[in-house]
Amino acid sequence: MNLRTVLIATLLLQPSVFFAETVTEIYPGKRIRYEQISQKSNLFFKVYLNTIIDNNLSFKIIQFDRQKILEKPIFEKVEVVRNKNDQNDAGRRTIKLGETITGDLEERENLLEIGPIASHQFGCLQKIFETDENGILVDRQQIIISLYDDLKHKESELVFSSPEHGRSILKLTRTDLYSLFDVEFKHYKRSHPESLVLDAVWDKKNFTPGQIAEITLSVKNTAKTEKPGDTFLVLGRSMSRWPWLDGKMFYFGNFTPGVEKKITRLFKIPDGIPPGAYYLRIGLRDYSGEKLQIPIVLQIIGA
Repeated sequence: MNLRTVLIATLLLQPSVFFAETVTEIYPGKRIRYEQISQKSNLFFKVYLNTIIDNNLSFKIIQFDRQKILEKPIFEKVEVVRNKNDQNDAGRRTIKLGETITGDLEERENLLEIGPIASHQFGCLQKIFETDENGILVDRQQIIISLYDDLKHKESELVFSSPEHGRSILKLTRTDLYSLFDVEFKHYKRSHPESLVLDAVWDKKNFTPGQIAEITLSVKNTAKTEKPGDTFLVLGRSMSRWPWLDGKMFYFGNFTPGVEKKITRLFKIPDGIPPGAYYLRIGLRDYSGEKLQIPIVLQIIGA
């Protein structure tokens, strides 16, 4: 055996001379997708102050779903082969096509707006209200706005509830009402109330005890120009020696020359009240401090 043969045999018995010792490591690569494991729904609703409809406050009721979703991420499978004995070797990176790595379970929350709750009854202030086909609830009994006839009443937490949908709380402030009725104090001008024309009409000529009397008060600004003092900020209030006729607010707000506004308020006639004429006045006060009054008679006949 010659030297060349011995050298070749020796090299074959020591392959590390030609081949470095390697290590294979597996890593998650780019996230491909999520796989949903479970989803838990938590249905609830919220109440929003909407607008004025037929002289009444209205609210919009929207249903939501606060979903809790449990899912796992799916990643590409990446294989890295590097020299075990070389710390500076970044290795050879290979994406294993068709193979994936599953990550740890993750939980996230998703808020989903489902839409208006239509044609459904809700309780509030011990009264029953019903939404229309668009999820709009109108306070046609004027239960809510009557809270603010007390001038000391600044805000309410209105609880709307339903056996099927739970409950929701809306904080309603006097400032919210002023904004809705266009009562804007910071832009008032000193006015000339002789430009205002008032009229008041009951929905019926005669009433009986226990009925609801509906009055519509109209105010028109007859000023011909928009000079300073011709834009009004007007609030009205009923005055009477009879408590059930006294203290109803009329929020006319701001209006410019040529504009006419009408506001309707309801008065509950007490049961058993004697027939006769019952008197009240509705006083209008604009922000200049001037006052206008209109006398009104409500006629009650026997039941």
